[in-house]
Amino acid sequence: MELWISFYTLDLFWVDSKPGIDDLRDQANQDVCVFEERDEFSIKICRDGLFSFSNKKLTERIEEELQKTTPDLDRIRADLGLHSDYLNTLYLLFQTSLKQELEEVPIHLREVTGQDALLVQIDKDKSVCSSGDHRGHGLMVCRALITSFSEPESIKRLMPFFMNRPVVPQSVFDRMYETFSQVYDKKGRVRLLSMLAKSISEYKVGNYATALVLAWVVIEWYLKKYWDEKLDEIKADDRLNSERKQILKNPASFTASVMSEILELLKIIPQEIYKHITKARKKRNAFVHSHENIENTDCQDAYAAAIWLIKQDIGVDLFLDMRPTGIAVQKIL
Repeated sequence: MELWISFYTLDLFWVDSKPGIDDLRDQANQDVCVFEERDEFSIKICRDGLFSFSNKKLTERIEEELQKTTPDLDRIRADLGLHSDYLNTLYLLFQTSLKQELEEVPIHLREVTGQDALLVQIDKDKSVCSSGDHRGHGLMVCRALITSFSEPESIKRLMPFFMNRPVVPQSVFDRMYETFSQVYDKKGRVRLLSMLAKSISEYKVGNYATALVLAWVVIEWYLKKYWDEKLDEIKADDRLNSERKQILKNPASFTASVMSEILELLKIIPQEIYKHITKARKKRNAFVHSHENIENTDCQDAYAAAIWLIKQDIGVDLFLDMRPTGIAVQKIL
């Protein structure tokens, strides 16, 4: 039995094909349909859309901790938090792959947190969920719900719920895995894409200030990346010694504002993207320093810049799901 960190998307789906009644009765909906493995990580996706991910170093550390008489729950929570970055990045790339392959995205985005993640034990090609009560310590993770279908009437009642799910073809997951591998190989990119997924999740429920602040983290990271690369390029000239370079890297003097101005003048960042960055920066500062109200359009400036910066870096034009979720509207007569 291997330990995995798993989650379900907000909208449920089937992988490759819908199951029949016999499949539901036999729990074939839990068969593993997608499996990708590298030395550092593995990905499994069950037929019922359960994503499972294992960063081998992290899951081994969690397993070791769980075997202790008194596990360090803070350590486990921290490792689950690191895993959530991988899960959110997978979710974001899954949506992008849906858009590229199917030209429609029937699955909404929602941030995966430590409260949403499931600790799952997978044996061969079946997923068996752990009890969630590790040696009586009550680890704060959800239990996965695998329903036993033994009564025909129960199956009939539940068929509409199961059959109305969309089917996602294998090609979507192939594209998702290819892109995820590219992102994984670039240091720090998983964290950045996870940050963007969290930002979009906040945007979708109207938390525009939080969404903007999170998106700005992505933009500022890339501004610093471009700035450092330019300094390294100039480093070949003997005039840029370590003392001068230290001055040019001083964040108190060379702020995001200064870096973006110079990078645009050097034509490293296009003027249109520079304008989006400037608007987003001003609004972010206005909120942080003066608590000014943030509108959805302020976030959209940040997203336009973030999408361009990420595309230059990993070559993928991300789909950002800004459709509202969590809003219940009832007409009162």
